[in-house]
Amino acid sequence: MGQVQVLAGGEHLGKSHRGVQKLRSPLVRPLPWSPDRQTIGGSEGKMSEWLDLISPERVVWLSSDTKEGVLRELVDVLSTAPQVQDREALLKAILEREGIMSTGVGLGIAVPHAKIDSVSDFVVAIGISRQGVDFDALDDRPVHIVVMIAGPAGQQDRYIRILARVVLTLKDPKVRETILKAQTPQEVIQALSS
Repeated sequence: MGQVQVLAGGEHLGKSHRGVQKLRSPLVRPLPWSPDRQTIGGSEGKMSEWLDLISPERVVWLSSDTKEGVLRELVDVLSTAPQVQDREALLKAILEREGIMSTGVGLGIAVPHAKIDSVSDFVVAIGISRQGVDFDALDDRPVHIVVMIAGPAGQQDRYIRILARVVLTLKDPKVRETILKAQTPQEVIQALSS
């Protein structure tokens, strides 16, 4: 099994105090993007770049009512993608990352993510929970939209760009509302594209 790399806003702090976590949330502090030019981290590109990573078969309505159950469900979804060679390694990386700091960033959104050698390219799964799940989110609200991202080790810049674009897209209350009303994966993808 390859080396696991984990990215966290507080990775240098390990398990940090909740107040420090709030300072590191992408919804609380500014990210390095310029929305008017649609740039992130100095790299030009479409804000929708990450949408190219989504396919309808990886948009699901979640049945789990616990954080770990949701993470396992979405790892199962991602494991069907050809980019993922080792389900168990991905699950381990996702759970380790979540153990460092909750990926519940607020506004009913969680973005669990990991970089791992056994993932050949970036892949995304989206889970929707109508009832909401306790993710120990920064704002203590239940999470309804979970975007899981897996990527290869060694592509830090693209990894951060994708994370930032996901959060920026989901900060829009109209997008979140439309996603929660969606009945099909195509409607979810369309809401994210608007």
